[in-house]
Amino acid sequence: MPRGELVVVWELAAAISVGSWLGIMVLDANQQQFASGQAWTDVRGSKIDGGHAILAGGYVPDVKFITWAQETEFAPSFWKGSAQGAPLVEEAWVVIWPEHLGSAEFVQGIDLTQLAADYQALTGNPLVLPASGGTPPSG
Repeated sequence: MPRGELVVVWELAAAISVGSWLGIMVLDANQQQFASGQAWTDVRGSKIDGGHAILAGGYVPDVKFITWAQETEFAPSFWKGSAQGAPLVEEAWVVIWPEHLGSAEFVQGIDLTQLAADYQALTGNPLVLPASGGTPPSG
């Protein structure tokens, strides 16, 4: 999702359902919450500890993720949180495998024209899509 675009929670939930990485800001308070086994929240006034990449794997109601070799979670307030004018959840990355693109169920909610345009903008290469309902290309 382009920087500055509003976070649409259902789109992020869809991305998490197929496995995604999130780029987040970790607050000092989140470090304490992690050590205590608590869900991470937006704690106003807490300083930023640093950026972090996490593998998200669940989202009802809190987002479940793996970090520092341990499963933990963050509460809905973290989704909406910000520190020093920047969102706590800064970016989301999802891997789309060829097998996904060969599945009618997967592609029914995807704007394939926009996906192809975004792919070309990022890589400089055209996106080769499998035939509708067919087997995705190998390699």
